[in-house]
Amino acid sequence: MVIWFIQWNYRLQNRIIGILQRLFFQDYDKGNIRKILVWRGGSLGDNICALPAMHAISQNFPEASIDLLTNSRGAHLVSLEQLIAPGIINQVFNLFSLSFQQKFFLLQSLKEYQYDLFIEVPENLATLRIELRNMVIAKFLKIPFGFGWEIASSRLFKKYQARVVEFENETQRLLNILKKNQLLVTQKKYPLGWSEIDRVYVKKKLKEKSLLDDKQNIAFVVGAKRSANRWPIHYFEEVIRYFISQQFNILLIGGKEDFALAETLVFDEKVHNFCGSLTPLQSGLVFQHCRLTISNDTGPMHLSYAAGTPVIAIFSARDYAQKWFPPKELGTVFRKDVECSPCFLDECPYDNRCLKEIQPEQILKELHERGL
Repeated sequence: MVIWFIQWNYRLQNRIIGILQRLFFQDYDKGNIRKILVWRGGSLGDNICALPAMHAISQNFPEASIDLLTNSRGAHLVSLEQLIAPGIINQVFNLFSLSFQQKFFLLQSLKEYQYDLFIEVPENLATLRIELRNMVIAKFLKIPFGFGWEIASSRLFKKYQARVVEFENETQRLLNILKKNQLLVTQKKYPLGWSEIDRVYVKKKLKEKSLLDDKQNIAFVVGAKRSANRWPIHYFEEVIRYFISQQFNILLIGGKEDFALAETLVFDEKVHNFCGSLTPLQSGLVFQHCRLTISNDTGPMHLSYAAGTPVIAIFSARDYAQKWFPPKELGTVFRKDVECSPCFLDECPYDNRCLKEIQPEQILKELHERGL
């Protein structure tokens, strides 16, 4: 009965969206699209997962001007416009921190751009209310064509969903939305916007520490925004000690909020703490100089595989399986279900049991199988 209700709930919400989309927006002709407005918000990991969809949109409309409407921190280094390669997004309009009146005036001014097509690149937990709100925005802007609105997941009966629903990887989910709306998706590409200044700066930093031998560098991401996603630091230490015994260099990557935690692992001259000293894009370039990344489920983990460096990703069971996993060709995932999962908590009241059950020996076994 519960399984039926879960399926019915998703189908009903998406059926409502589908009916309204057909009612308010016409079928589009690719050849006549000249101006596109894309909606996308989110944090570092969310936006990296959206990069292949943005690349696919630009490939399908090579002659169109593509603008971005978002509610993320526009000046923040992890927002989409700060990550994506030049030439894909033309202008960015950010609703974040604006008052209601300012938002209204901004949207009013966007009418003058006379967009042909509105494309929703929906976030993972977008609700029916949010999707309908974004549809109303597109209608308010008098955009004749639009698609992409979708309910992908909810936390209703979460334990049942974890057992019976097979969730898509987020990157693939967004690409599938484009496919369902007649866009051609021929490759999964992450168009990161590295500048020559970034490349020179990173190479200089690595040269100063004699870290230009890519085959001898292993990256570690020991922090995470949520404490519920952090593998015990002494587990990381055990794996790091193994790599040091094999004469590898250890590069600790993360934000400035991770610096103090990472610093506890700087017990050998081969361990280098880069947390807080690099932008996300510069961190991506450092990953490219590494043979492998071992990481918690956090933004830099997504950045590593997007940069082409394989990852061993250590996941808590706070969220549904699969959704945030790296692509199979570039990632190996360790995740342990426990009776309280999924919990969706930022802090675990049970001392991160699901993560503690993933022992360092399991990671070391994987390393031995890889010949490391």
